[in-house]
Amino acid sequence: MKEDTKPTTVIAGHPMDTDDTAFSKNKATHRTKNKAGDTAEIPDRLPVITNRQYQHAMTLNKNDAAYLQLLSDNSRLDFKKGVLLLDDLPVTSKELKELFTKEGIEKINFSLLQAIYGIILQRFSETRHPEDYKTEVITVYYPEFAKNTGKSTNITHNDTKECIKNMKLLGKVVGIISNGTRSGDVLPALLYAGYDSDKNTVSFASPYITRIIKDIYNASIKRDKNRNPLLKKNGEAQMCPAYSYLIDMSIVKEKNKKAVEIVCAVVALIEQAGNSIPHIRAKTVIERCPLLSRSLDGQSAGNKNNTLKRAFSKAWELLQEKTYLASAYKNIQLPKPEDRNCIPTSSRLNEVFEFPHEGKCRNPQV
Repeated sequence: MKEDTKPTTVIAGHPMDTDDTAFSKNKATHRTKNKAGDTAEIPDRLPVITNRQYQHAMTLNKNDAAYLQLLSDNSRLDFKKGVLLLDDLPVTSKELKELFTKEGIEKINFSLLQAIYGIILQRFSETRHPEDYKTEVITVYYPEFAKNTGKSTNITHNDTKECIKNMKLLGKVVGIISNGTRSGDVLPALLYAGYDSDKNTVSFASPYITRIIKDIYNASIKRDKNRNPLLKKNGEAQMCPAYSYLIDMSIVKEKNKKAVEIVCAVVALIEQAGNSIPHIRAKTVIERCPLLSRSLDGQSAGNKNNTLKRAFSKAWELLQEKTYLASAYKNIQLPKPEDRNCIPTSSRLNEVFEFPHEGKCRNPQV
């Protein structure tokens, strides 16, 4: 997808350098954050959408609100003045359908896209007038971004190149926003803007994420019977919970992306249940995890069982090591990675997982 160098929805005049030869121009080691200029804050938690209407907005699970879609080719696409174009004409999801694919989804780093969601959400939460928030080019200081997403403190050029490679691959992902229409609005999930070797910064924009964040914000406003917003004493809108912040951002570095999918699905389930005891069938977990579900297609029972074991055993490990569930829920019981009874097989997909606890802590130490 070609990046529009001066889209009206993006900060005017922001450099959109996509020349990766910049890596060879400057190898100075003292590119500190103080010299990086205005950079976005990197949150230490990975936000997970718990608003039920939009809970699949950052997944490939097709639904009536919003979801992601991978394209086989994005070379014919352009994004100008807030509109996605195919061969220079505005495009809907129906017209783009010929490019939809499931091939190659294992190469797409959806965890990275979720981290970017967190950065944009942080930026959005800082604005005084959410209704006026627009897509902007966001710049991050790469060493800080890498550290918060679990990379080694010894950041190399290869690390940076790998991140940029993953961002460019995300250029093949679009977001479909249904809004009750058959055609569906289509927006780029990520526009890679460039790497500045002098400042060691990476820039990007996401029209889709920006739109989803605003839609979730509006959907979460508490309203009276006449649909008027309920306001706090300070004039701000009263809000229903829309996100969970119980996953450490460093989970992004995990290579087992199927396990990360499971963690996000389970944390959302537990948070949505509140003080009730959450439970879910193994089959349903798999359905909510597109990477895992896709990897099982066409496999023999033995291969399916091996895939399920690797994904679920690692997921149960990450639930304990990379989440704050134990601090947020009193005496919560999480599955043990070494317990074979907690690992589903192709013949036991109707078994139910439960996550019993004694209620959500009032003042969790998280």
